[in-house]
Amino acid sequence: MAAAWTAGPIAAVEEWLRLLPGSARPGPLTRCGEAAPSDDGLLRLDLRDRPDLADLLEPPLVLAGREGPEKSTAFPVERFHLDDGVLVLAEPDGVPPGSRWVWSPVATSRSTVQALLEGLRGIGRAPLAEALAAGRLDGTPTWSDAPPSELSQAQGQAYRACRSPGLRVVWSPPGTGRTRVLARAAEDLVRAGKRVLLVSTAAVAVDAVLLAVVASMRPGRGQVVRVGVPHRPGLDDLGLDGLAARASADVDARRALIARRLTDLAGTDDEITELAARLDGYDPEGYRAAAARVAAAGRREELRTRYQDTLHAAELAYGRVVTARREHDRLVAEAAALADARAAMARLPELQAELRELDAREEGLRAELRAAGRSRRRAKQAEDELTAFGPTAVARRRELWDEIIATRRAIGSTTPEQLGRLDGATARTERAATAAWLAFEPVESELRRLERAMEQANEVGPPTDADHALVERSERERLPALHERWTRLRAIRAQSAGDRSAHEEEHRRLAERSGSLRTDAEAEIVAAASLVGTTLARSLTAPVAGAGFDVVLVDGAEAATLAEVLLALAGAGETAVLVGDFGLPGPDLPDAVVAAGHPALRTWVLTGGFGHVGISTPEDALAHDGCVALQEPWHGGAAVRRLVNDLGYRVLREPADAQDTDDEDPAATEIVVVDVAALPDLAAVRRGPSGGPWWTAGAVLAPALARGAAPEVGVLTTSRAQVGPTLAALRDRDLLVGCGPVAAFRGRALDTVVLDQVEDEPDVRAFALGVTRARRRLFVLVDGPALDATTGPLAALRHAVDRGDARSWSAAALLGLDGPAPYRSDRVLAEVGDPLRRAVAAVDVSDEADLRAALDARLGEARDSLWLWSPWPAAGVLAPLVAAAVGRGVRVRAFVRPDEDGDGAAALRESGATVVRAEDGPRRLAVVDRRTVVLGSAVLAAGPRGPREALLAVEGRALAERLLVDLAADALGDPRPCATCADPMEVSGEGADTRWECRSCGVESNAGRAG
Repeated sequence: MAAAWTAGPIAAVEEWLRLLPGSARPGPLTRCGEAAPSDDGLLRLDLRDRPDLADLLEPPLVLAGREGPEKSTAFPVERFHLDDGVLVLAEPDGVPPGSRWVWSPVATSRSTVQALLEGLRGIGRAPLAEALAAGRLDGTPTWSDAPPSELSQAQGQAYRACRSPGLRVVWSPPGTGRTRVLARAAEDLVRAGKRVLLVSTAAVAVDAVLLAVVASMRPGRGQVVRVGVPHRPGLDDLGLDGLAARASADVDARRALIARRLTDLAGTDDEITELAARLDGYDPEGYRAAAARVAAAGRREELRTRYQDTLHAAELAYGRVVTARREHDRLVAEAAALADARAAMARLPELQAELRELDAREEGLRAELRAAGRSRRRAKQAEDELTAFGPTAVARRRELWDEIIATRRAIGSTTPEQLGRLDGATARTERAATAAWLAFEPVESELRRLERAMEQANEVGPPTDADHALVERSERERLPALHERWTRLRAIRAQSAGDRSAHEEEHRRLAERSGSLRTDAEAEIVAAASLVGTTLARSLTAPVAGAGFDVVLVDGAEAATLAEVLLALAGAGETAVLVGDFGLPGPDLPDAVVAAGHPALRTWVLTGGFGHVGISTPEDALAHDGCVALQEPWHGGAAVRRLVNDLGYRVLREPADAQDTDDEDPAATEIVVVDVAALPDLAAVRRGPSGGPWWTAGAVLAPALARGAAPEVGVLTTSRAQVGPTLAALRDRDLLVGCGPVAAFRGRALDTVVLDQVEDEPDVRAFALGVTRARRRLFVLVDGPALDATTGPLAALRHAVDRGDARSWSAAALLGLDGPAPYRSDRVLAEVGDPLRRAVAAVDVSDEADLRAALDARLGEARDSLWLWSPWPAAGVLAPLVAAAVGRGVRVRAFVRPDEDGDGAAALRESGATVVRAEDGPRRLAVVDRRTVVLGSAVLAAGPRGPREALLAVEGRALAERLLVDLAADALGDPRPCATCADPMEVSGEGADTRWECRSCGVESNAGRAG
């Protein structure tokens, strides 16, 4: 029987459950999507646009085919974690590519609330939970030992609260060190022999504490256990599912083998039946004969074309051979004509040398005669030699001079340089002729080969029209490949033994045995663990629910309902501590629950633990003996602290060892305000299918702001509807960064945060949560006029800019639409300016000629479809472009506002566009071939050219498809006639309120939005 004090919480949860749709019982395994391999060898499944599914994932996870684990081989996944909405898995061995579909026993919102209700009904004696229900906190922490020296004074007091018996709360604004406190307290409690349950509303916060504990104390296997899907890597050895899998490893291996056999047997019969139906009337022999004739005909035509091309190439190649040879022959003839001059030129030095030798000999004899002096004998001998030599020398000189003169006459004007040039040219032409011949030979050989191939192709008869039709249909329907598959499967089935029923029975028995072993093992593992970490929602179910603990630590208590916290505290024997920040958003509850007037709901569901004990302001926290207040920011620096204080915290202060000066702190968070006011069309707020606001500024700017920022980046927004377009733009740039509403980043600290805050008045708590996620850099996208607010978060942001804590830059300047790249003077924005310009093509439009050229460059690329919303009013510019697109076979649909339905709309209709009158929707927007988004916007920047218009083009199929969905393009693209008067109806309203309306008779009908 439930304790008396639980009557109120039980009544509240019963009402909560009544207001929820769907089933309270989780279904069988859910197909989550197909994982894709990445460069690091892991598989990834992007669930960023399905946050509800990501939050409700439950182990065990398996990989199987699209049809499910019961109809294909299942591969249990032992290592997995979520990373900002992306499921990362280590692929088991042997998984075929078609079996990468992720299956998980996903919980439901109703099943979670049902578990909460059942848990509350089963509470027995639980003094700490009862104390919280009564609003009673114990006083100042009683732990007397000194806290760890690395903790500040306030953190040391929070640590004492975790070590002291009783119930207390810790107010921990973002960045004040709660992870450090919880990790050190949990570690010391475990060392002291205590059993500790750590729960949090944010899975990533649980993981951060467990990682810190493991790094410090290196626990034994099973001493620290993580229950549920981790949101950070490095926790594989702590996962409950992995630890329990050892108990059923042998059974699972046998079951996988049987599953593989059943998959083969079951799939074979179904596929054979399906293939037989598709192959009805197919004649494989007839197809092969027809295909041979069709191929031969195509081959003949191909050979004929190639032969003509090769023949032309051979003629050109042979012409080059002839030309090269002629030139070589001419130079050879020229060299032959100069042969005598060449020989004379070679002979002349020899003659001149001999003449010099004669002169030298005569001079030598005369020198000997002079040297003889008074020696008659020597004088006589020299005189005789000179007398004998003289006549001979005279005669030879005459001969030599005659020959020299003749040689010079033969040389004439010929020079050695001329002969050298002639020799070089002759050698070059000889090489050219050889090269031309070598190039001609393969062409001639190919020509002969083609002649032989044409002769062989002509031996096959021509195809008939029936042959063409048969081959075209068979190949379009892949009948030859299907017939081959059908034949092979029939052979496999013939060889299969008739033991399917035995396999099925064994598989069922093994599955039950594996589940029983794992369930028993999980309960034993949790019961034996010293520290169990999990999310608050997961703690409501087995094996955590009902397990006893000495200490229960609840992190992120501000985001939990009081009923959930009470059930978590029911398992605490000595100590319970709620850690959180009432300045952040509370529980994320359905609108029907929030709007309900049930008094029990207001007390036990809509009110959190802090409010229930009377703490809702900083002053309350500081005044309450049972509350420890952490006031010293652990990161962020003075600028962020001042901004956060302006957002309502008021009492945060710098750490005792920090200096609050105007000097730049390299570790402080840089705050940059990106103002989109200069591009008002990017800031225009629209309504998505759910009715939530969205705008195009984030989709255009966020990818460039996020690119290059490392290692942890998040794009956050206070509007859920804004997530879709921004996430699509990030996917187009292959950026696996976190993207979602700010509440999804609770418990996270990111190096860089892009806070997309264009809507006029954000919720102050959501804004504070987004701001305080940033460690090093914070970009805030705003619409400038909203900063003129006198109160609220945007007023606080303006004050940060005014006092120099934040810088402000225009989006127009970043896109190069306000002068020559002025952002380069700012170090931070210089890092994103160039990537942004590469991703978004921005063109100034000054007059109609500029507009025509800019639109023609983009709309002229359309080949399939073109969507236009409230198109550019210059009908003379747009209509010819539309007519050209229609002429190319492009389907053009234009949404024109009734007040613009004049000459421009008529010109569009005459050009062939389908025109739909729409009261609302964007202005000057085009989507080309569902892959390029073209945006027109006024430019109000204070640049040298003043106010004007610009055209922005963003490439990306995901963004284009997302905008078409949010604008219900497919549902609204075909005009609907009025059922009463048959006049064309027009689109009225937007988002969830979109409808067709007839102005003539006032009839309205649902728009039938898709997506």
